[in-house]
Amino acid sequence: NRQIEARHKARGAKHAQRILDSVELARQEVSALKSSKQSQLRLGVSPSMVLVMGPDLLMDALEIYRSEFHPSPALSKPHAMAAIGVYAADTDAKARSLFTSQQQAFLNLRRGRPGLLPEPVDSMDGLWNPMEAAGVNHAFREAVVGAPETVRNGLTAFIERTGIDELMVTSAMHDHAARVRSLQLIAAVRDQL
Repeated sequence: NRQIEARHKARGAKHAQRILDSVELARQEVSALKSSKQSQLRLGVSPSMVLVMGPDLLMDALEIYRSEFHPSPALSKPHAMAAIGVYAADTDAKARSLFTSQQQAFLNLRRGRPGLLPEPVDSMDGLWNPMEAAGVNHAFREAVVGAPETVRNGLTAFIERTGIDELMVTSAMHDHAARVRSLQLIAAVRDQL
């Protein structure tokens, strides 16, 4: 029992350090973009080709990209792309349930227990503690989850706030048919934006 407990603590500490290292690396990348006169941003390429980060640094990266951009033969003006999770279903409740697979997977990763994508549940209540819920919700705060109208409002708000030119949507869903339906709903919303 003590050996198992010690292994879990060691795994948790290693996982926490990996998260801290990832955050520090992202901060260093943004810092390098701020100070580098030879960065790819000056070559006129989109930041999606240069930098991958979580939502905490998105607005900083977009600002740096736009302020440091120099036209090139490939790109005459800034063209920014961002990726966010979008989970659409016929109802908000169904979309929230589908999203729980991603929430559970991320929670398991944070706990140092990565694995297959879990089946969705009706609610995350009882599956995480308040601190874990806050961490997962923070990491996925840009995710858009809901029925078509909710998705339209969420995507419109994100695009207006960030001023991006292109949006990439991602989603991890346990059920393939639900994922296909989600992408169909998202495509219909896209055509209305």
